[in-house]
Amino acid sequence: MNVTPHRLIFLDFDGVLHSVRSNARLFEHVARLAEMLAPYPAVRIVVSSSWRNAHEEDALQGFLRPLAERMLGVTPKLAGALRQDEIEAWLQDNTERYAAFDPAGVEVGDWVAIDDMPRLFNPGCPWLLATDPLTGMDQKAWAYLQAWLETGRLPAEVATEGELNLKHSFSAVADLSVNYRIYPRSKRLQLFAPHLDTHLLDDMLFRNAAALGVTGLWQDDDQRFMPNRSDWLVTLELPGVRFRLEAIQLAQAVGRQRTLVLQPLRPQEGESS
Repeated sequence: MNVTPHRLIFLDFDGVLHSVRSNARLFEHVARLAEMLAPYPAVRIVVSSSWRNAHEEDALQGFLRPLAERMLGVTPKLAGALRQDEIEAWLQDNTERYAAFDPAGVEVGDWVAIDDMPRLFNPGCPWLLATDPLTGMDQKAWAYLQAWLETGRLPAEVATEGELNLKHSFSAVADLSVNYRIYPRSKRLQLFAPHLDTHLLDDMLFRNAAALGVTGLWQDDDQRFMPNRSDWLVTLELPGVRFRLEAIQLAQAVGRQRTLVLQPLRPQEGESS
């Protein structure tokens, strides 16, 4: 007899089920999520939110009512790991367990992660549904989730591509050509800058990102670009190497050097190191 496998949602709370704003109504989107999942009894939930660090599983189930019965557990806490690593560790440890647990031989099938922090996932993660942390699930995110429920796949990413020629306003240095790709579903911004100039790069992020539809990159309070709760995943490609762009420290005084902080990316499957 053919049996429908479990389908999994690895679920974040803050920035997904409610806004991260201080006046947010906690878990305001739970009821709509329950309504959307009602026709899909095979869908189960695994909590990947940092709320699992402060609350026991029965408390987490209480927050998720009326979705409590769908909750299978929580992802492991792995020091220094990406959230994607924790999800993959849960899958490795539990797929066989749940296949054996169900008397009908139900196995874990397809899955999706709903999260507002793309930087906790590898670039190009095909099962990440990234949300806007200021709203949580919005109309676009609900549409993406519905597509996954109906087809088992998130909609293909369609990148917006373009080029910016940036010029120093205070020197005769040659223009810097920056090619970019914007992936709105997974909130990724890819930059290609073979002739790196940190002054022009931070100027691009500050002056052009919002115009391109990329918001939440900039922190004005300490005058630096740095990923935060509302960031996109920003990667920078130089000849032969790709980096996760962690921060650009801007000049605080005339003549001070700007510091570019880069983290090397692990090679993707099929790529050479």
